[in-house]
Amino acid sequence: MFFRNTKDLIKNMQNAVDMFKQIDSNLKRYFYIDVLEQATELSKYLSLPLSQGYSKILKEMCVDSTSMKSILGAYQHHYSGSITANLSQTKSQRIIKELGDLTSSLPVSDTNSIFVRYDKTRMDVMKALICGSRDTPYAHGAFVFDLFVPDNYPNSPPLCNLETTGSGAVRFNPNLYHCGKVCLSLLGTWRGNANENWNPQLSTLLQVLVSIQCLIMTEDVSYNEPGHEATKKTVEGQRNNEGYSNIVKYANIKYAMIETIKNPPVWFKDIILIHFYLKKDMILQDCMKWIEEAKTTQGTYTGIVSCHNSKFCGMFNGSQLAYHDHLVKVVKELREVFATLNVQIDKTIRSRSIKWKRKPIMEIEEVKETDIDTKVEPIDNIDVSYDENIQQRAINIDDEKVTNRWSRYIGAMGIEAVQKQANAQICLFGLNALGVEIAKNIVLSGVKSLTIIDGKKVDMGDLAGQFYLNEGDIGKNRAQACLSKLQALNQYVKIDFIELSLDKCYVDVARFVIGYNVVIACEGSNYAQAVLNDYCRKVGSYFISAVKYGLFSRVFCDFGEKFTVLDKTGEEYQDMFIKSISNCEKGLVTLLDGTKHNLQDGDEICINQVVEEGSGHSFNGTQHKVTVVDKSNFYIGDTRGFKKYLRGGVFKQLKATATINFKSLYQISNSQEKLPPLDQTISFSDWDFIPRNYPLHIAFEKIDWFNSTYKRPPGAWSEDDAMILLNEVSKELQEKYPEIWKQIQSSDSNKDLLTRVTKTFAYTFQGVFPPIAAYIGGVASQEAIKAITKKYMPINQFYYFECSEVVSGLTVSQMQSDIMGCKEDRDIAIKKCIGESMLSKLASGKVFMVGAGAIGCELLKNYAMLSLGTSKEKGKEGRIYLTDPDVIENSNLNRQFLFREKHIRKPKSTTAAAVAVAMNAKLKENIKPLVEKVYDQTEMLFSNTFFEKLDAVTNALDNVNARRYVDSRCVKNRKPLLESGTLGPKGHVQVVLPFKTESYGSQQDPQEDNEIPYCTLKMFPEETLHCVEWARDKFNKMFTQKPRSFEKLIETAKNYEDLLAQEQKILAESYRFLKNWPKDLSDCVAWARNKFEKFFVNDIKALMKVYPLDHKLENGNLFWTLPKRPPVEIAYDHNNETHASFVAACACLRAITCGIPLPNNARSNEVRSVLALKASKVAVKKFVESDKKLKQLKEEGEKNKQANQNDNKTEEEALDKETLAKNILSCIKERVGDLASAKKTLKCLPQEFEKDEDENFHIDVLYAMTNCRALNYKLEKMDWITVKLKAGRIIPALATTTSAIAALQTIELVKVLVGVKSDQHKNSFLNLSVPVLTQSEPSDAPVYVLTPKLKVNLWDRWDIDLNKHKEISSLESLFKYLKNFTSLEPLDCLKGNTAIYIASLMNMPNKKKEKETLLHQPLQDTFGVAVITFYYCNVFIIIFSQIRNTWISP
Repeated sequence: MFFRNTKDLIKNMQNAVDMFKQIDSNLKRYFYIDVLEQATELSKYLSLPLSQGYSKILKEMCVDSTSMKSILGAYQHHYSGSITANLSQTKSQRIIKELGDLTSSLPVSDTNSIFVRYDKTRMDVMKALICGSRDTPYAHGAFVFDLFVPDNYPNSPPLCNLETTGSGAVRFNPNLYHCGKVCLSLLGTWRGNANENWNPQLSTLLQVLVSIQCLIMTEDVSYNEPGHEATKKTVEGQRNNEGYSNIVKYANIKYAMIETIKNPPVWFKDIILIHFYLKKDMILQDCMKWIEEAKTTQGTYTGIVSCHNSKFCGMFNGSQLAYHDHLVKVVKELREVFATLNVQIDKTIRSRSIKWKRKPIMEIEEVKETDIDTKVEPIDNIDVSYDENIQQRAINIDDEKVTNRWSRYIGAMGIEAVQKQANAQICLFGLNALGVEIAKNIVLSGVKSLTIIDGKKVDMGDLAGQFYLNEGDIGKNRAQACLSKLQALNQYVKIDFIELSLDKCYVDVARFVIGYNVVIACEGSNYAQAVLNDYCRKVGSYFISAVKYGLFSRVFCDFGEKFTVLDKTGEEYQDMFIKSISNCEKGLVTLLDGTKHNLQDGDEICINQVVEEGSGHSFNGTQHKVTVVDKSNFYIGDTRGFKKYLRGGVFKQLKATATINFKSLYQISNSQEKLPPLDQTISFSDWDFIPRNYPLHIAFEKIDWFNSTYKRPPGAWSEDDAMILLNEVSKELQEKYPEIWKQIQSSDSNKDLLTRVTKTFAYTFQGVFPPIAAYIGGVASQEAIKAITKKYMPINQFYYFECSEVVSGLTVSQMQSDIMGCKEDRDIAIKKCIGESMLSKLASGKVFMVGAGAIGCELLKNYAMLSLGTSKEKGKEGRIYLTDPDVIENSNLNRQFLFREKHIRKPKSTTAAAVAVAMNAKLKENIKPLVEKVYDQTEMLFSNTFFEKLDAVTNALDNVNARRYVDSRCVKNRKPLLESGTLGPKGHVQVVLPFKTESYGSQQDPQEDNEIPYCTLKMFPEETLHCVEWARDKFNKMFTQKPRSFEKLIETAKNYEDLLAQEQKILAESYRFLKNWPKDLSDCVAWARNKFEKFFVNDIKALMKVYPLDHKLENGNLFWTLPKRPPVEIAYDHNNETHASFVAACACLRAITCGIPLPNNARSNEVRSVLALKASKVAVKKFVESDKKLKQLKEEGEKNKQANQNDNKTEEEALDKETLAKNILSCIKERVGDLASAKKTLKCLPQEFEKDEDENFHIDVLYAMTNCRALNYKLEKMDWITVKLKAGRIIPALATTTSAIAALQTIELVKVLVGVKSDQHKNSFLNLSVPVLTQSEPSDAPVYVLTPKLKVNLWDRWDIDLNKHKEISSLESLFKYLKNFTSLEPLDCLKGNTAIYIASLMNMPNKKKEKETLLHQPLQDTFGVAVITFYYCNVFIIIFSQIRNTWISP
């Protein structure tokens, strides 16, 4: 820091003193501070040989805990930004086990050692000290690594970064970067063989640390670089390795010894000083050996050595003895540093330290919970009215507003689907509770037009389930009353209505149903629907029948004869690499090591890029049906007529097609088939399929008979009517389907199910259960989309779904009493279904809903229709607490149907709550929206007290970490949780019940290997997706990182001294950005043209210079073998659309970043052509073959993404701060004068990548960069919308899936609130593409047998009231009590997720005093809180020795 005079200096010094006094005062307020002197009797080991004494002295220090936070509370750790708020107990359990293993397994000897420290409060935050092995260039050096155990550990490897780099001065190894990145297959940062990669069951932290020491830090330094193994036997390769080793030896002494001794990391200070004190003679002896070898070294400093360490190559290239002279000098300095080592070892080794002991909270201040009602947001100011006149527009897939709005939909269905839907017309009969769900989903999905035919007037019964109707609409036509509200969902769909009912117009339907692609019937008798079905067949329209009665529903599809499905599953298939193909009768294909396929027998593949020889057919371009052998091998049939396979080759699974022959309702009713045509996939996922579905099929068919016979439908909960229907169903089953009848009669459970299902169908026939309408509405509307797009497998004829278990605990007499004389209000139809008593339980329910996105909107609509949480009766008040911190975006409107364009940028929670109140006014004042995130930082708001008053929690979240956190809070407070999620056509619902089931956190989700190895991303892309990620990285550098640095500098710097106060990186990036500052758009075009030349020509030439086509590996195999593809440079052509797009988009975005105005219609083809032509006349920088250029390409291609910094130093970063500051001032003076003028004139606008804005050139740049690089590597071109989806990591989403999943979740919530038995609950997995719905009883909570008399599960906790157990005053007495109580030996103790006592560490001799203190001090001091009652799941956890890996509490 620079000061203008002495007065300023004194003033600043005084301010510093005052600041430290304040810090000291605060510390004394919160901590007890003691200076401790510890003495360890180690003198007896000093007389031993070093090989024995070193281990004896330091072994006990190999693992320990420490605080890794600064005095201000921030973590001093490379991965401080990755430390999430939550530490899962699964992870804690694994870490404790591994720490115990480390204490006994880490190597500690005079030849090589490893030491580990973990943070006192976060065991997943670690540091390791690896001492280099003797006889390697790393010998004796102290190398510090930062480690972090991620949240999904052990399913993914730990994160690891080298901190000993001389502040980025040296690259110690091809796999140890300047920035600290550690490239190791075990860490997932390099693609190795399958047995080298991380294995969650086998791999450990110990394995990582030992691998770094033994596989990376070896004498074969340069051979660690991919492709350089083959040079090991060449003179050039050996000399390069010697040169690299020389640099490592010098840097080892300078940075891993001298610098480390002078500034030892506080966490390893004692170890480092003792290590060097004990080994100094050995180290100096080895150094003298290195000096002697340096006299005759033949090491060279070119190629990879220069690329990685150009600075040191420049130092050692000066003369034959340059390296020797530098080595002598640095060893001399090392000798001087050794002489100053202040480690006194005679009788004892003494260490002086300051102990910071947190004061009990009760002595500081009481942290109070926040009353959640004080944080509730107002909703009265939210406009929920509907515009009557909405301008309708046609869907145009070339309109970016359309692709932006449908981006999530396109991610699931594809752009071709939207194009087909844009021309599709749908006719819907009946806008009842089911009809409005279907209409909503179809409008959100998007079609050309939707015509609603409905002749019914609104009555009170319609209000339950028909969410667009209210009391003010009674007497109006249902369709007309809803028209404006449906239209508000999507202006791109033309919606109209005809006031007719199917039962009245089916005889003359040709007058009204003309030109529709799909016709959907949600009303009408079976006969009327059959007539409509036949008419649709006649005119070529696809027909869908979707009906629901009470708790029961049915979907029927007839898409005609020979309906072709173009894509059965919609799955994306990637290229997979072939290792070999046999020339034999079966034709065995073996995949590249480490890769696995997901093929099934009969799948078809296409093979390409095979290198082959000889005569016969070529494999390339051929298609084959496969027979699977295992995950790495399959047969493709006789290959004896093909050429001989040599190497290479990729295959891609082809999209599966299918042809289905449908029958009409009339054909089915008159057929002589033994069984009705129920869909074999979605129906047979029900274990009770036969006694449930076949009776239902007959019951639905018999409704026409019942109506015509009795001139009315079955009465609500009428036992007589139910028996009539049961007898008719049984009779028809016996006569028409005797085999089914026989099977049903074979067991009492089947007979009981037949009776229950059929009678409940009759009981609830006249009622409405809104979640059933929502579920079947989602299913039926997706069938309509399938008919239009021919994507995904349709339901093959009939599908039945019911949830009669909701009323399984009700009796007919109870329900008749409930219904008799009940009030005629908006809930009357629900009461006919589930009764007033059950409805009152829903009304008084207290539910916490987390998330108000797509699922959240559907849930809230379902809650409103069920009048859930609406009770205002004193003592039984209902509540819906809803929280979501997000605001509404344009892309949300495609599926989050409660929101409209006027709500964009408004909070989701408050808007959703306001719309829900508009749907059901009884929710007013009962729904409580918040905008808070639910995580550990808001536990004072979403407190245990808050959770205790809830009846259930429903998750509507989109990330795993948040789900796990909410799940942990529900387990801790023993509250039911209904968990759900969707991904395109797939979705799930999980029921978590206290004491009964496992929790969400009980299972580990399958981990997808999404991490792309750095070298693959930067130099060897295997697929176009890798080019997208490369483009994202370049975008960040060019348009975000450098402009942001310059913006920061220009905002804060007023003079030369201010510039010098900036970080080196800020100065370097600012100068690089500033020196090419454009004056106009032409300069931007020139800049873009040079970028094209650099990325796609010069960098490719440099790469091929390093790895020529004939380059071979050590084993003699060619380097350029799949998956590595040799790139080719591409010559700029302004007539090439991709080339032109790159130049135009980059130039325009550069102009925006630098505040230069653009011409009108800058994104038009005309402007693009003009800019591309102008770029063709730019004189570009040609490729110059030099080590410096090679280095730039290498380092750019191996950037440490996690560290978010360049591994190599650019030309600007190599300059000192003074030079950079002067250069910046010079550039500014040349352009605008001074810094003050620059702030006003140089308008810098850093570009934060935005995926949902299509006109800002962001996706344009990425699209062009991606496809230019794909041209380099001969990869498939990726279209614009796919680049948007991949670059934005947009999660596919369908309104249909969302509707269906939220409905299933609501059904389970109703069961929770009304108290059905746990075996009546169902977990669900839905895939609408197959289609399949799998429902199963929730898994029981895992039971742990601790002793023959003691069993526990995750819900159990043992409460100990310390007021009653006065004998428990310390950890030792607590352990004693637990031992007597459980017959187990307590081993480890955690407070929350913080390790308090770990036996494997405390039993080490050097921990004796700490162990005694922990065991005997008051519990209040041990846990830092005033404790009256211990709850094992709330306050601390004990791990017992007999079950070393088992937790008492989750």
